[in-house]
Amino acid sequence: MAQRTIGQVSEQTSSATSAIRYDEREGLLQKAPNKDGHRVYDPDSLNCRAVIELAKGAGMTIVRRSAC
Repeated sequence: MAQRTIGQVSEQTSSATSAIRYDEREGLLQKAPNKDGHRVYDPDSLNCRAVIELAKGAGMTIVRRSAC
């Protein structure tokens, strides 16, 4: 599976990189491991970001239970 940088995840999910970092801090998205000093995300991160954005767009409040 191809890993993606935060910029690639941002572009593919139409999310700001700051939103991705925020979701990591809040525990909504698993913290991405570093590789050569850069965060790398697996393809599942795209699905998680899509679900987070869908929920936020629908006006839902997201409470941290466990990260995607």
